[in-house]
Amino acid sequence: MGQNGLTTLPYLKCPKCGNDSWSDMRYLEDIVVYRELRRFNPKADPALVIASGYASGEGYDYGENARLECLACFKEFPLSDEVTIDFE
Repeated sequence: MGQNGLTTLPYLKCPKCGNDSWSDMRYLEDIVVYRELRRFNPKADPALVIASGYASGEGYDYGENARLECLACFKEFPLSDEVTIDFE
């Protein structure tokens, strides 16, 4: 058993500090975000206006380079092939 009585799995163990509490880890991936350019008039206003997709969730490609970050030492390490990802 790990911290807080949670079952720990060897493939979720930080290779740097040995932390094996999944609640002290964070999932990371590299995501490409794309947005529609709405307006740009550098003579009148130098602001580039970009469409926001945060509310709708549109404008994201699938992530790559899935990995975990240990919040105890901030080391990043790859997920084991035995781990599958299920987003809620």
